[in-house]
Amino acid sequence: MKCPNCGRENDDDSKFCTHCGTPLQAAQQTAATGHSASSNRAATGDQINAAASKGKKIAKSYWGFLIRTLKHPVNASYEETSRLYGYISMVLYSFFFSLGIVLLTRNAASSTLGYFGSSDVPLPNMTGMFFKLLFTAGFFIFVTALVVFAIVHLIFKTNTPFHTFVSQFMGQATLSVFVMALFFLLELVHINNFLSFVLLYAGIFLLFIPETSIAFTCKSNDRFDRIYTYLITLILTGIAQTIYLVIVGMSMIQSIVEELERFNPMGF
Repeated sequence: MKCPNCGRENDDDSKFCTHCGTPLQAAQQTAATGHSASSNRAATGDQINAAASKGKKIAKSYWGFLIRTLKHPVNASYEETSRLYGYISMVLYSFFFSLGIVLLTRNAASSTLGYFGSSDVPLPNMTGMFFKLLFTAGFFIFVTALVVFAIVHLIFKTNTPFHTFVSQFMGQATLSVFVMALFFLLELVHINNFLSFVLLYAGIFLLFIPETSIAFTCKSNDRFDRIYTYLITLILTGIAQTIYLVIVGMSMIQSIVEELERFNPMGF
């Protein structure tokens, strides 16, 4: 065993260096500990690199999914077998919608302050509003997809797994994701309020396209007429959406109104 202090060789079972008296076992344990820590850091670095590489791969594949379904919404969506892309689109749509609404509200509040000359009045806190909108929008889309899936599964007797169906459902709503992203960007730079409202309504309208398109394009293993399938889809999704909005949406709207009531540019 080599002494770490003087470099002289010692017996393997020596506890101290015979030349300078340096403790050898403590030095050996320190070296082993340092090697172990170095190995752990290297392993952690490898895990981070692997996760980053996997994330880049998923992002690249998802972007390809968006482009394919934007060009050919129906055909490309039915060719999709991913169990993940539909949920990513749900999150992105909900994110752009929620943050766009928050920015729209803040921009309106800021304009009101400017009109009344009340620059010292703080703007309302929109953090809670954002997360409530994000949850409400995301779960609203999920409930809609779930109802459409149940109808298609029972009437058309398809065997498509639910998670894959979600990707197909959102694939036919890809245009709405892009429109909602554009709405968010316009509110971010605060360019044109009228165009922002047009994009907002267009993004919401396009989100409901799959309810119709799937009823008329989904492969059927039954002879049930597609017109009646569409009517059933329209009625049941309408009922589910109404119940959801009454239970969740009204509570959210009430909390938003309470937050905005604290904002009083007139100082009353």
